[in-house]
Amino acid sequence: MLDDLANVPTNMAAHARGFAALFQRYAAFGKNGLTSEQFHEAGGDDIYRFRKGRLRVYCFLDETNLVILSHAAVKKKQKTPPSDLTKAEAVKKEYMAAKIAGALSITEAKKS
Repeated sequence: MLDDLANVPTNMAAHARGFAALFQRYAAFGKNGLTSEQFHEAGGDDIYRFRKGRLRVYCFLDETNLVILSHAAVKKKQKTPPSDLTKAEAVKKEYMAAKIAGALSITEAKKS
């Protein structure tokens, strides 16, 4: 997901950087800290998305309400592309299998 945001077109770079504030607000206040425009269910298997301009960051919640960020995408059409939901659902399935197997590791982004 971080690579996706780092590689958005230059005219969307400010929106990409703005996700940090959305993530911090969500961490502090939960979904009640964001408008339904900024965070809402995207469909599929309990897949959600953060929104900033035309950029979307897809995610899901595990049973402890930890937010797992799947990937970022540029919105090009009115309707959510099925491929974005499929990709997020695949990440969720992979995450849940790794969690059950005890094979998760935490990786933190390097601060620049």
